[in-house]
Amino acid sequence: MFLTDKSTGFRFLIDTGAEISVIPPRIIQERNCTASKLKLFAANGTTISTFGEKLLTLDLNLRRVFRWPFIIASVSHPIIGADFLKTFGLLVDMKNNCLIDTSTGRKISVQMIASSEGKITLLAEDSPYKELLMEFPEIIRVEAKAKV
Repeated sequence: MFLTDKSTGFRFLIDTGAEISVIPPRIIQERNCTASKLKLFAANGTTISTFGEKLLTLDLNLRRVFRWPFIIASVSHPIIGADFLKTFGLLVDMKNNCLIDTSTGRKISVQMIASSEGKITLLAEDSPYKELLMEFPEIIRVEAKAKV
């Protein structure tokens, strides 16, 4: 499911399976990205490098703007993840191909396209601590705060 931000023209994948929202370094045109200590993991266990964060202001045509600190990561395209959707009360309606803003009641149509991008998590599938950390997710949860 894809939608385009009116202010930047970026096409975002809406991925409810991604724990956090990410953007590729090319989006911010940063030539000297320095790797950060935070590592993300694809569904297949592959490590995804990160390079800090970038505060973006998005206009998703929902009659309000969304300011959010996206993690800069080695991904193929920008992803709006569950953290963003939950914070702003946005619901994905796959049956009707739309995104619903629970604050305003406004709905926008989105483009349904299959994506090869896998689920992005903060925890590797083969981690010996996975079971314990899944029981206490607040230990590793990244709490991004929207800036109003």
